[in-house]
Amino acid sequence: MPPYPAHLVERLKLKDGVEVTLRPIRPEDTGIEQAFVRNLSTSRALPLMDSVRELSPRMLAHFTQWTTTAICLIATTGTDGEETQIGVARYVADDDRGVASRDRDRDAGSTKASARG
Repeated sequence: MPPYPAHLVERLKLKDGVEVTLRPIRPEDTGIEQAFVRNLSTSRALPLMDSVRELSPRMLAHFTQWTTTAICLIATTGTDGEETQIGVARYVADDDRGVASRDRDRDAGSTKASARG
């Protein structure tokens, strides 16, 4: 795995005063990624995720890795020193054009992950 892209970490303060960190996901984020998926409302989940309430270890490993052609950015808030994931976006470089696009499940043709909040 390439080095962690720390230059992509950004801290923001929303209009309501909530502090949010936007950053690339890390392998040690499996716990907050799993909690995020468990807490998705059915109305906001994508069709692929609608039936998934628990990620398998394989899915967690996939969703918390980055490569030179794919990255997952998460939005987190912190309370008492612990992070809570509140959003996610996954981007993959298109092999033909070299541009970022949403990660697609090539078999099902549906989006695996998208911005959520």
